[in-house]
Amino acid sequence: MRRTQIYLDEVQHEQLRTQARARGTTASALIREAVARMLAGDDGDARLDAYATVLRDLRAGKPSDLPPGAVFVENIRSADARRLADLAEDIHKRLGDPDP
Repeated sequence: MRRTQIYLDEVQHEQLRTQARARGTTASALIREAVARMLAGDDGDARLDAYATVLRDLRAGKPSDLPPGAVFVENIRSADARRLADLAEDIHKRLGDPDP
């Protein structure tokens, strides 16, 4: 592992410390986790950009590139289910539960 130094503003620093305490971990571990998610291609920013584009198009009266309603809802439900499963797995790992 290599040591890296970063600069955070006061609000970021306090929020990071608060999250670390709440999760029973270190600020360094949270930073490594965030970097790993970013490098793994977590598409949170891409989803937000796509959402903003749809809103701009709707306001401009352009047709939306959204899939049909039922497909759209199922995509959201599937993504939520995956996030919940990942969260449950993470909780079980943190609690040392070998069989989630």
